[in-house]
Amino acid sequence: MSSHNPPWLDWWHAFSQEAHVGTINLGRYEAEYFSWGTGPTLVCIHGLADSFLAFFPLAALLKSHFRVIAYNLPDGYRDNARLQEYSLTELTRDLIRLLNRLDIRCATLVGHSYGAAVALLAAYRFPHYIARAVSVCGFAYRPLARWQVKLIGLGRLLPRRWACLTPYHAELRHALAPTLLATSDPNKSAYRLLFRRPAKIKAPHPLRRWPRVSFRAWMHWAKELAHTDLRPILPRIHRPVLVISTDRDPLVPASCQSELLTGLPQAIGFRIHARGHFPNWTHPNLVAHLIMEFHRMTFLAVPQGGSTHASALSSAIVCPNRSTLPHSCPLWQALRNAPTNHFAATDKVSMLS
Repeated sequence: MSSHNPPWLDWWHAFSQEAHVGTINLGRYEAEYFSWGTGPTLVCIHGLADSFLAFFPLAALLKSHFRVIAYNLPDGYRDNARLQEYSLTELTRDLIRLLNRLDIRCATLVGHSYGAAVALLAAYRFPHYIARAVSVCGFAYRPLARWQVKLIGLGRLLPRRWACLTPYHAELRHALAPTLLATSDPNKSAYRLLFRRPAKIKAPHPLRRWPRVSFRAWMHWAKELAHTDLRPILPRIHRPVLVISTDRDPLVPASCQSELLTGLPQAIGFRIHARGHFPNWTHPNLVAHLIMEFHRMTFLAVPQGGSTHASALSSAIVCPNRSTLPHSCPLWQALRNAPTNHFAATDKVSMLS
């Protein structure tokens, strides 16, 4: 099955029948979340200008093997969050509150972009809750240009109600349009309304409302991103980390991935030969398979619900990136020997060394 032609309608039908979608009080805000599937827990954290739907394709592919949980970060728009009190540290505390409220003792974190920074900091501050982490186009430090910082300062003055739909989710909305509007004619006014003023169209079950991106929240978290530098703590993160990236990411340069692989004691990196910042959406089959193999190869190395040190991790299971070659890495060998139907025809991957 090609990752470029995903069965959106089939996935959404299963999602509406099987997933639990709701809100949970995390103390500082009411977080919307979904939980789908059974098995070991994956907790997914989205990046800037995004929502929990960023992980909908991955959840559809992994639900038979994992319990996939994704939640919305605070935006101060519809969740009663006071963003001026929020920092990256507060986001990690919210994450732990989420685990406690859902009675999760240990989880694998999957973070996309800025969400990867949340996952890494959580693995450092609360290692007894975190078994392993996956960074998808993530970073420890992402400096911004001066003009970008000035633009962020102006953007934080925007009205709180200004918001939009996540642009790259349009493919899913196109697929759902005929069922929502009883028409597939893009010339119909109702069809155009779905993409221009979606608040006028009822969100598809089981969503209560369309996930929207607050411009003000976007600017707030961009400012926090500019002040985020996790490089000093990377050597003290004693959890296996899978670093997934694309070789033509327009938002996060390759140097950011190199810093993760150089700084983390137990990390393995895979680069997808594709352009874009959202492989969790454009190449979900490949990303899902990487996560499954990474979990399988590290499962026996990390005691569930307990703490461990890097010395307790077998080098035959989690390969230190600075000394590992593709032919000597069991995870790499497992991926190379995997059945080809796990991959789309255009999906290619290479190991970062």
